[in-house]
Amino acid sequence: MRSPPANGILSVHSDGEVGVAISVRKEPSATYCQGEAEAGIRGWRLNAFDKFALCNLILFAVLASSVYWDRFLEFKSRANLPEFLAYAGILMAAMVFAWIKLRSLDFSPRVLAVFQAGLLLHFSGGLFYPGGVRLYDHAIGIEFFNYPLRYDKVVHLANAFVGCIVVLEIMRLLKFRAPRALWLVVSLVVIGAGAAIEMVEYVVVKTIPHNGVGDYDNNMTDLLANLAGCLAFAVLWAVKPLRRKLPSLDAG
Repeated sequence: MRSPPANGILSVHSDGEVGVAISVRKEPSATYCQGEAEAGIRGWRLNAFDKFALCNLILFAVLASSVYWDRFLEFKSRANLPEFLAYAGILMAAMVFAWIKLRSLDFSPRVLAVFQAGLLLHFSGGLFYPGGVRLYDHAIGIEFFNYPLRYDKVVHLANAFVGCIVVLEIMRLLKFRAPRALWLVVSLVVIGAGAAIEMVEYVVVKTIPHNGVGDYDNNMTDLLANLAGCLAFAVLWAVKPLRRKLPSLDAG
């Protein structure tokens, strides 16, 4: 019996005739391969969020290795080095994680600008030392149950507000259906994220000696400042002309 040819199937019919079915595998054309390669290259091109994340990572790395480090040694001591490295490492890891998870989303320039303003407000707390005191530690002239509030609380309030806008934008880009009380859902996400940050600070306090994070009053006033920022977002949401400037979701 004759062997079937390569790429063929030998068949014998009832009448004794032998037939061969030839299967031809079509090789991809050069044009197709080139198109696939170009698509892969386009997938790795820097988009707006890539540039945003990369610039802030570089900015933070430069500040941490030069200005922050020198000021840290000047106003604290080398005994606090583990604390500095812990927070720097955690912040860098969080920024890289956010970059990886969010880089596929097409953020609007306005939202990225608001996001950037919040980051600069945070960076400035450790960059400037008016009167020889770190800006983060400057009192703002307000007391809460005899606890003097500092610039740090302004940063928490402002970034909670910014966080609400960013979360709303992410929900829009992921095509979430707008639930009832959308402002409350967004606020709870931000408050939860803020609580997670305070948990990280608690772990640092309990595991790293010579830390300067703060006490229970510090953690609770941080959370209250986050709540105030979310309430500010709720007020903005309640004013319809202002709400139109926020990212909008399809009604559920």
